[in-house]
Amino acid sequence: MKKLFILLFAVATISASANSKKITPANTVANLLAEFETHVGWSAVVPEWKDMRDKWGNATLACSNADCVAKRMVEFESYTKWSDVAPEWAKRRDGWIKDCAAAKTNAAVAKLLVEFESYVSWESVDEGWKTRRDGWVKECSSAK
Repeated sequence: MKKLFILLFAVATISASANSKKITPANTVANLLAEFETHVGWSAVVPEWKDMRDKWGNATLACSNADCVAKRMVEFESYTKWSDVAPEWAKRRDGWIKDCAAAKTNAAVAKLLVEFESYVSWESVDEGWKTRRDGWVKECSSAK
């Protein structure tokens, strides 16, 4: 199912390019968020996530500003199981959510995305993430 989702992302991206749709920095961060989500295992999210994942993915990929991406990121985080994040996340989470609400730039949202990802346990992501992560972090760090 997640591989199908990745394929749909690729088709959407190609389609957007074919239609000369301008790719904004927010789209880039949205794609990075969606990419991370595809590598998080089903066991790391609550069962309800399966029912809303497609809608979330479409809304995420449609984001055209940092505020939208931040909201989608908080939404995804809220469906992640506590058992699949580091215990320290319980202390940081409320502040992180406030920081997401206050984030006005794509760079700020990307930084918060990397922060959340760093709390997700290594056992909760697939093997592909373990090889992709370093490049993904660099892409997030260069978000404008």
